[in-house]
Amino acid sequence: MQALGAATLTNVYTAGGGAKNPTFMTIREQYLQVPTVKALNTDAAYGSAILAMKPSN
Repeated sequence: MQALGAATLTNVYTAGGGAKNPTFMTIREQYLQVPTVKALNTDAAYGSAILAMKPSN
């Protein structure tokens, strides 16, 4: 994705079931080669709720 102009990945925030599974977090961290951090709120629908509250342009 960086070749297409995306910013360099420096860390990944994890939510939902993945945040509750230490093995999955380790695999993801090793595969992406960046630190994986649990989001402050790990409910899977939290991010969707935040986006739904933002006004559309």
